[in-house]
Amino acid sequence: MRLHPLCKLFPQINDSELADLAKDIKANGMRDPIVTLDGEILDGQNRFRACEMAGVKPQFDPYIGDNPVGYVISKNIARRHLDASQRAMIAAELSGGKWGGNHTPQQDANLRLANPVITDESAAKLMNASERSLVDARAVKTASPELAAEVRDGKVKLNAAKKAAKASPKALKKALAEGTDAVKKLAKKTASKKSRKGIFSDDTKAKAQAKLDAIAKEPERPHIEMECNPIDIIEEVYRIHQKRWNDPKRVPAPRTIVDAIVKAFKLAGFKGTVKA
Repeated sequence: MRLHPLCKLFPQINDSELADLAKDIKANGMRDPIVTLDGEILDGQNRFRACEMAGVKPQFDPYIGDNPVGYVISKNIARRHLDASQRAMIAAELSGGKWGGNHTPQQDANLRLANPVITDESAAKLMNASERSLVDARAVKTASPELAAEVRDGKVKLNAAKKAAKASPKALKKALAEGTDAVKKLAKKTASKKSRKGIFSDDTKAKAQAKLDAIAKEPERPHIEMECNPIDIIEEVYRIHQKRWNDPKRVPAPRTIVDAIVKAFKLAGFKGTVKA
């Protein structure tokens, strides 16, 4: 039996859990029927698979209501332990989609099924995820649907997937073929390469340099002489900070790039006063 698109949003249980569920259904029968919408499984994909494994005839009930999205999310959130990465990926799948269905014989023909286009804000709220993580999840899915599936299934965290997605398509494809551990290694390798290239983007460096040039042209400013690039000093400050705390994610957060430049001047031995 086919799965409804809403049902496909949620990961299947693993083989061990499926075997336990099949054993329980065979011994005690089905406690909850499989819910269908438009002739497809809306909720109960794991129960359906377990029934097949156990050789038990499944029981079906049609969905009656006007909010299949809310129904499926409520059912899965209640019984699943989905982590933040999984919730963000499911939210990304929900966003922008139109979810509803046709009326069943049990429903009033005048009943209007909820079938809105779900916004990022709504999807994030439904899945208890942040909009920022939803955007990140969407970027991962755009780069590689296979990688997105790894996140949805709880095998790879979203942060690692973001880093792996920045690798070359060939390297990412190879890592996915080799398995989860290879994807995680690729993520670390990609993050390491990015760190060596510099913490600041070219755009940020250009803005910082423009600010430096403007400072140097102002007559009331003390003359600035430095033998090294202040941007390089700032990046080194960040690396030292990360090494000290043994945490590659920990970085100082100056209010503006100018604040960081001021710190760089002082580290370089500049004795004058620099006003941002």
